Amino acid sequence: MPGSVRGPPGAWLTSLSACVRSKGASPSSACSELRRVAQARLRAAHASGDRDAQATLYSTMSGLAWYVGDTRLALQHLIMARTAARDDTSPDRTATILAQFGLVYIELGRLDDAVENIQSSLAIHERCADAPGIGRVQAAMGKFDSATTCLRQALSLSERLGYQQSRSEALLSLAITQRDAGRYEQALDLAQRSLALALSHAYTAQTMASQYGYRLHQGRAHATLARTYLRIGRYSQTAAHATRALTIYRETGHRLGQARAQDLLGQALQNGRGGSNARPHWQTAVELYEEIGAPEATRLRERLAALAD
Repeated sequence: MPGSVRGPPGAWLTSLSACVRSKGASPSSACSELRRVAQARLRAAHASGDRDAQATLYSTMSGLAWYVGDTRLALQHLIMARTAARDDTSPDRTATILAQFGLVYIELGRLDDAVENIQSSLAIHERCADAPGIGRVQAAMGKFDSATTCLRQALSLSERLGYQQSRSEALLSLAITQRDAGRYEQALDLAQRSLALALSHAYTAQTMASQYGYRLHQGRAHATLARTYLRIGRYSQTAAHATRALTIYRETGHRLGQARAQDLLGQALQNGRGGSNARPHWQTAVELYEEIGAPEATRLRERLAALAD
């Protein structure tokens, strides 16, 4: 295992991931192994009073929680990382932690907080930040034209720099934006392009973290296609893509993704075959949502209650 945990969180995680990858671990078991090692290193960092290592490890553990879709735990770890790094002068680490906050806040629906943290991250170190993040927040606020402009800029930047994973993320964020703006054909085309890119690069990724990221991205692309097909009433395609997304999210241990895929399957079945078929999927989804503190739990509880009436 790597000996030092100082420096940017990504560097230590990449080194650690390479060690776990050499054992041939599956994505889900690899995350568990990474978490176990990080927790052991964190205990040692606390015992020695090494705040630099603590900041790196809490940020790493937040990323691992994010990978499995536990946004509440990811936020808790980030708060600890920020506390440990309060006297840190490393721009890489500071920008990374702020960008992580932005991503978590997007999932939690705290859009003003997301904007503040992503903008602060970009101001410190553009390459450390989540480039499509501001566009994603603008889309969530209904500012679709501004979001599209921002995301196309992020796409252009990733193409110019040769960052294929960022390119696939920007394409997918564009797809989601076009879907929510009601431009469904554009959304389907962009999501398919994003999925194809993730599939083509997954096999040549040099680190386990990159391979895992591409696999998760494939799940997100299938989920985006499922939700787009749901909007236009093509329920068989909705169910097909939601099922593929669920398979990937189970493989990777991503609980938020599993919940959302089950939610989509329930909606496809409710619209296509009747509400009684939706109940098992929605019940599973709401239990997962509640386990990880996802805001979708309340809305889905109301939908389940309406089925019982």
